[in-house]
Amino acid sequence: MSGRPWLVVGGTGFVGSAIVRALRAAGVPVVSASRWSAECLLDATDTVAFHEVLRAHRPEGVILASGKLVGPEEELRHHNVLPAQAALEWGEGELVLIGSAAEYGEVTTMPVDEGHPCRPVSAYGRSKWEASQRLLESGRPATLVRPSNVVGPGMPPNSLLAQVAYLPPGEHQFEVNRLDFVRDFVAVNDVAAAVVRLRASRAGVVHVGRGVATTLPDITQMLAARGVHVRFTERTPDRQTPEGRAFVPCIDKLVALTGFRPETPLEEALWTSI
Repeated sequence: MSGRPWLVVGGTGFVGSAIVRALRAAGVPVVSASRWSAECLLDATDTVAFHEVLRAHRPEGVILASGKLVGPEEELRHHNVLPAQAALEWGEGELVLIGSAAEYGEVTTMPVDEGHPCRPVSAYGRSKWEASQRLLESGRPATLVRPSNVVGPGMPPNSLLAQVAYLPPGEHQFEVNRLDFVRDFVAVNDVAAAVVRLRASRAGVVHVGRGVATTLPDITQMLAARGVHVRFTERTPDRQTPEGRAFVPCIDKLVALTGFRPETPLEEALWTSI
């Protein structure tokens, strides 16, 4: 190691804070930067301020884990694209961008490998894909991590599992976009462990997940085992938010590059969040 720190942008967020902890546990110098960081205050959408932080710390590499999940499309583009563009304009050191499975939209095959076309259907997915495109089209050697649905302590409260995990024992009814969805869920600490291993790989797109298909009946069964009985209903089409029906990644590239396979069971990752 060079002795220079790694800069984690969004280092106080859900995924970013886990990456900071994992880097420090591995003995890697790290600076955590965000709008709320006591260590390094940074609005990563401000290119001038971002470059000032980079000049001050001269990091070995930058891990971009900042962003916004919900909001108007232009607001999402502002928060999810501008930091990536600023990091690309800096042009020094290693670069890791935390992308999203939402970039794929509706997939045609599963498991999904890194070469599958991206056709995002949500505003969030489109904003993340635009950031990814700018990185990929720049030709800069870097790593683009696309995690599956990430769960664990501090997960976004608007996510399905965050909401049902907090339900008390008893009978409940809960609306979802689709009853037939299929997802791969991965523990946030496993994502962080993968990023630590991948950070200097310059490997392009790499999926990070368990590669395990989970359906709504699987979630219903897990909840019932804790005395939480949920009847899920589907929103009417006019109230649904756009999202792909299914996503289960192929993680062969991750395993080949790092020897690491995320294996934390969903139950263990989920219940640590409450």
